Amino acid sequence: AIDETYIAQHFPSASGVLYKAELGANLTYQGEDPSAYATRFTQQTRVNDADLAPLIAFTRFLSESDDATFVHELPSYIDVDALAGYLAANNLLVNTDSLAGMSNNYYLYYDENDRRFTLLMWDANESLGKLTRGAQAASYDLYYTGQQGAGPRLGGANTLATRFLADPTFRALYEHKLQEIYQQAFVSGGAVAQVEQYATLVRAANEERSLVAPESYEAAVASVLDFIAQRSEYLASTELLGGLQEVAAR
Repeated sequence: AIDETYIAQHFPSASGVLYKAELGANLTYQGEDPSAYATRFTQQTRVNDADLAPLIAFTRFLSESDDATFVHELPSYIDVDALAGYLAANNLLVNTDSLAGMSNNYYLYYDENDRRFTLLMWDANESLGKLTRGAQAASYDLYYTGQQGAGPRLGGANTLATRFLADPTFRALYEHKLQEIYQQAFVSGGAVAQVEQYATLVRAANEERSLVAPESYEAAVASVLDFIAQRSEYLASTELLGGLQEVAAR
């Protein structure tokens, strides 16, 4: 749960404001009236001191700044390193139920000391292509372009993700995160090891408590591992990531 306790554990200051994104929270500027954002964001902390001003200012900047201003000032509005890592992780694991897919299931924490946001990942249960059916899921494009079957994009594409990936400087940071997380999750076998670790725990519990039908569970595990293998094969075929396996092998 991303709440006051979580913020206190992970941030130097827990006195900021936490916003939860609802479906279609694409960060487009809706004007200065806070009620215009009510269906897209829910304030989670300091609810008796309702303040959408930082969020509104951020969306105004995203929608109205020119390209040069966007590149120069974005790091003062949001942690761009965390943003790049978020986008890369969700892409590699094909989680389209996220900021860059359905503009959903993410949090923004505004630290009043730094006066900037941090993007927080949440609710990744649709990862591994669950909302992007068929062979296209495993070949999900590295830059979120030309995707089909990624779920509804209420109100259009996410303004932050679109502008971030369109800029060469931020795109390079994103590509660095892609390479880094790809090595951790795929080249090293980390994703498969994680699946097998949890499957072992479930099997042990199932023997004692009969939680699920063993045959169905094993079929589900096999399906997940098969998707990881297909995704890994596609990623290894890309120009950006293709050479990393050979480097790791040496």
